[in-house]
Amino acid sequence: MHHRAFRASTERACTSNLIWRDMVLGATLGALFLLASCATKQAPGQHATILMRDGTTLAGTVTATSASEITFAGDDHTTHTVPMTQVKSIEYDDTAAGPTSAPPTPATQTRSASAARAASDSLHEHHYHPTQSEIHTKTFFLPVGTQVLVRAEDTINSATAVEGQTYPAEIADDVLDANGDVVIPHGSNAQLVIRSA
Repeated sequence: MHHRAFRASTERACTSNLIWRDMVLGATLGALFLLASCATKQAPGQHATILMRDGTTLAGTVTATSASEITFAGDDHTTHTVPMTQVKSIEYDDTAAGPTSAPPTPATQTRSASAARAASDSLHEHHYHPTQSEIHTKTFFLPVGTQVLVRAEDTINSATAVEGQTYPAEIADDVLDANGDVVIPHGSNAQLVIRSA
């Protein structure tokens, strides 16, 4: 009888130990996967165009990315490391550049830019364009010192902001002229520019 009681308690202890071991193993594997996903990611051979917050663009083959920066070999044969705080967007090409691919020549870049411009123009032609009779223009005048309230769409960090850097924003309230006419409706797009850092 004591043997059966001992055996039952031993089986429960073993089952409990197995469950505990599985939980620890699962938590450890989960932590390893999390750490691996947060580590610097290598994306060799992926060509991209980076639009900077100041409006400039850089193009090249991405060599490494992280949450704080992107490193790439520029088409100008210079290695660049750019803080993500200065990046507005990254547009990756459809295919990765192979190890044997030659660097783009100015003629290739011009054809690529021309093709992109033609595609953009084609899309532009297919959206609504008002007729000349539907277009009514009126000139509005705002007095000097008119306050325009804007809401920044991104966080502006004074420690990392540089002169000329731009941030997307929107008009927070209607801007009215002296007659009470809406000159700039709330919700309109705006752009904030750092003038001195």
